[in-house]
Amino acid sequence: MPTGHELPLPAQKKFQPAGSLTLIIFQIIRGCLAPVIAWVALGAPVRADTVIGDWGHFILNKPRVFLNNPDGRAFTVTVHVMQWPMPSWNPPTFKVRLTGPDHAVITNSDQKLERAECVTRVPAGAPGVYQLETEGQPHWISTTLDEAVLWTGDPKKDHVFRERFAPVFQCFVPRTWWFYVPATVTHFSVTAQRSSEYM
Repeated sequence: MPTGHELPLPAQKKFQPAGSLTLIIFQIIRGCLAPVIAWVALGAPVRADTVIGDWGHFILNKPRVFLNNPDGRAFTVTVHVMQWPMPSWNPPTFKVRLTGPDHAVITNSDQKLERAECVTRVPAGAPGVYQLETEGQPHWISTTLDEAVLWTGDPKKDHVFRERFAPVFQCFVPRTWWFYVPATVTHFSVTAQRSSEYM
């Protein structure tokens, strides 16, 4: 299994910070402007029944999302992709893989981004749990289904990024976190962990 995905940034030819303080200021401005620019590009919030992340909380490291569709209804999945201030840093496509309850591949392709989004429309079909896997720039996911659960990695491993291969959240603003707890679970733990690869 891959250990993560890092997007290489293009070499800065025209803008070269003069010192460490300038570089820090540039990184702060870039990080703060990215979600704002993406929000303005869309013009309005997206209506959905379930969301994983938002414009202030992006997921990284090839997340895996389980979509519960108990009655086999038609549904959509929308991937909302963070846009960097430099247009040349933003690829025009985003990799999406979706499989059905029988593990048959519904889509596995680089989808074209329009207004920082790509939408997968799934017709009515087999009831059960669908699995979504994504790969690309920091992003968040919404769906018209009532329940979507983000896989948080192998619980027997310690480090969330290096060993568990779990998704990493890139957070810009505070938020409240919700966790799906099956009826048979009697206890669970929650840990916040910095990713040493980036800190």
